[in-house]
Amino acid sequence: MLGTLDKMKVLKSSPLFSTLSFDDLGELTKIATLRRFAPGVRIISENEMGDAMFIIISGSVKIFRTRGGQEILGAVLGQYEYFGEMSLLDEKPRSASVEAVEETMLMCIRKDDFRYLLMLYPEIALEMLRVFSERFRERVKAG
Repeated sequence: MLGTLDKMKVLKSSPLFSTLSFDDLGELTKIATLRRFAPGVRIISENEMGDAMFIIISGSVKIFRTRGGQEILGAVLGQYEYFGEMSLLDEKPRSASVEAVEETMLMCIRKDDFRYLLMLYPEIALEMLRVFSERFRERVKAG
């Protein structure tokens, strides 16, 4: 199990929280919980309402949608990347499913705690906008 200092190092390594001070990261570790997932276990299901976002501590996940019984791969994410934040912002159902590709440990931040963080640390919201912009730009280029 990760101690507080280890959790702080993980959060500092994630672009989403890299601008926060270690004191602020210490506060964040108090609300974040750890969860482990075996390979093939679904973490998020498309169309369900979101109640948390996740930061990957170790392992990897695949993000996919299902159309006509076919799985359409959206992305594979690894250490320090995050997912699940979109439905916490727009309060719409999850736009994709997420499954562990290998043994994966995640840090989980619940919806209410996440919104509180955005009010306290607007730089988190700016980083999210940067990532949304990058993702959108990649989709436009892909056609």
